Amino acid sequence: MTKRKKFNPLDFEAQMKNVETHFPFVQIMDETGKIVNEDLMPELTDEQLVELFSDMLWSRALNDRSTTLARQGRLGFFAPTAGQEASQLASHYAFEKEDVLLPAYRDIPQLVKHGLPLHKAFLWSRGHIEGNK
Repeated sequence: MTKRKKFNPLDFEAQMKNVETHFPFVQIMDETGKIVNEDLMPELTDEQLVELFSDMLWSRALNDRSTTLARQGRLGFFAPTAGQEASQLASHYAFEKEDVLLPAYRDIPQLVKHGLPLHKAFLWSRGHIEGNK
């Protein structure tokens, strides 16, 4: 019987090698904005890029205002979404209207962009029945 190597959860290097093996690094643009892999660059028009960026700015403004209201006790629970705008809204941008969105509690921007009125999205995030109608 072969002896298994004991897994050490604190061995960060070993964990990173495991991650890199299963999840290879993919890069389209570098930190300066230069395209480094044109084959992976999505074919979006300037208008689509502006729309997507506008949606991300809207999402950040919604997060900032909602966080302020929650801290004042005027909103109740709010799960912040700051820093997730690109992953949330870019993935949603690929949706068709008839596609099904299975949101988590931080997905209010996606819910609203998918057609749920903002007030219902907040009700949904708090588990209120009206948010599901």
